[in-house]
Amino acid sequence: MEQTEFTVHGEDAGKVPGAIRGVPRNKRIDYSGEGFAVIVTEQYFFRTNSNLQTTTIFELIDDTTCKVTIISGGGGSGLLQHDWGTESGESNKLVGKIESFCQEHELDIEHD
Repeated sequence: MEQTEFTVHGEDAGKVPGAIRGVPRNKRIDYSGEGFAVIVTEQYFFRTNSNLQTTTIFELIDDTTCKVTIISGGGGSGLLQHDWGTESGESNKLVGKIESFCQEHELDIEHD
């Protein structure tokens, strides 16, 4: 498993879940409540013949602060269940989407 955490600061911090775009609806589940959102995505990797699930948790601390946690797991194959970099690759892809969104909306990212 791979876990990445960081904090987003700025006026539009509550809009950060909108950064996760381009994932087909049949490969994504969204759940939200008062002050939080959870997006779970699933990706099939041909090279490992397995699925990888990534959970992204957005916790709105206050009006201008959002804590983001990305957890990727799966994607392993063979006797040792080696993931061949799929966990970190998917995590990095989501971080990149969120960073681009933050640049567009003039939000600051504080990596933990």
